[in-house]
Amino acid sequence: MDKNLELRRLYTQSFDDSEAFVDYFFRKLTSPDKVVALIRDGKTVSALHLLDRRIFLRGELFEMPFVVAAATVRELRGMRLLETVMRSAFERLYSEGKTFVALYPFSHAYYRKYGFVTYTKISRKEIKYRKDDETEIMPCTPLNMLKIYNRFCAGRQGYIVRQADTYEELLERWSVDNLTAYTVKRNRLEAYVVFSPLTGEIEEACGDTEVLDGVKELNGKTCPDFDGATEEYAMTRLIDVKGALENIRYDRDGEFSFLLRDDFFPLNDGAYKLTVCGGNGTVEKVPAHDGLPRLGIEELTLWIFGQGGADCPLLSPKKTFCIDKY
Repeated sequence: MDKNLELRRLYTQSFDDSEAFVDYFFRKLTSPDKVVALIRDGKTVSALHLLDRRIFLRGELFEMPFVVAAATVRELRGMRLLETVMRSAFERLYSEGKTFVALYPFSHAYYRKYGFVTYTKISRKEIKYRKDDETEIMPCTPLNMLKIYNRFCAGRQGYIVRQADTYEELLERWSVDNLTAYTVKRNRLEAYVVFSPLTGEIEEACGDTEVLDGVKELNGKTCPDFDGATEEYAMTRLIDVKGALENIRYDRDGEFSFLLRDDFFPLNDGAYKLTVCGGNGTVEKVPAHDGLPRLGIEELTLWIFGQGGADCPLLSPKKTFCIDKY
């Protein structure tokens, strides 16, 4: 069977997306070079796709591919085949100089075994419609959506970078499943919202989302609040320790030595010494000894993303944010 047909069969067997979206996914979002697959007896039995993304994090831009559509054929599930695929993906990303990888999980607990940690948390708030004469509801344009998004990201130390053509692609993608996109404005407040007119389920919302209470169609629906922290959302994973620590900007100068353990991707194992001068870091491998503080890859990732993790003052806690699901 043709490999593209095998990948499509694996996708439709594993996910409930519409046929129109599946067509769009394989036509516009993925390509053979984005696929990491496990082949047995000439057939694709497990695979994932790596979609290009960039993150601005602590003063630097990083490539941070998103893992999507990770799946195993139904008859071989439970045999840990996806672990092999995920490890192969990490090896590829490391060899390509990628520093991080991210995903929006179906289960946060499931992906923790691969070293992923939650770096975006949200709350949810109910939209309560109230009629007024000040709310304006307009069709979305890529440039206006980008303006709202960039304003929302301002002041945050970590966020996915989007451009006008990102929104052109997103609007096309959302139209495949007949989603509605509005820009909602009230006085100086402005947000955009993307939702299903059939179910009212909100796919994405960004900006001053309190203005959404002026949209009657959304009454009683829940909207993600990215300033909240009661629910886990997006996850990330550190791939290249040296690449991360030598490219971010630090809040204080000093030294930090530690013994790192990465159970799933042991290429990162070892003792490291980080030296920060003028806000810039250099990293070297050093001999291990019992006096070094011990960190897991998860703790180091959380520290870099401003979510705690390590007891070291060189980086201050920061708010990082990811709105992307795929």
